[in-house]
Amino acid sequence: MGMYDTVNFTCPECTGPIEIQSKARDWADCSHFDESEVPLEIAAGLEKQAVLCDNCQVYLRVKLLGAATIPCQLVDGRRDDVQHPDE
Repeated sequence: MGMYDTVNFTCPECTGPIEIQSKARDWADCSHFDESEVPLEIAAGLEKQAVLCDNCQVYLRVKLLGAATIPCQLVDGRRDDVQHPDE
């Protein structure tokens, strides 16, 4: 049995809860995310995915609301987990 993350949505038709599982991250650790704060790698995997609301039986699809930019920061390049340009 593999591990997965879960994104919690609210159905726009009946306001019932909808959970969508994702194995998009290599290190999925059974985290739960609210639909307003989905990590980029999970969001990309869910885009256009169809889901049925168990409450009202309406088919829905995931639409990314789109972030025009992605926050970035510089980290210490001497760390072992940093990919160096010459590698």
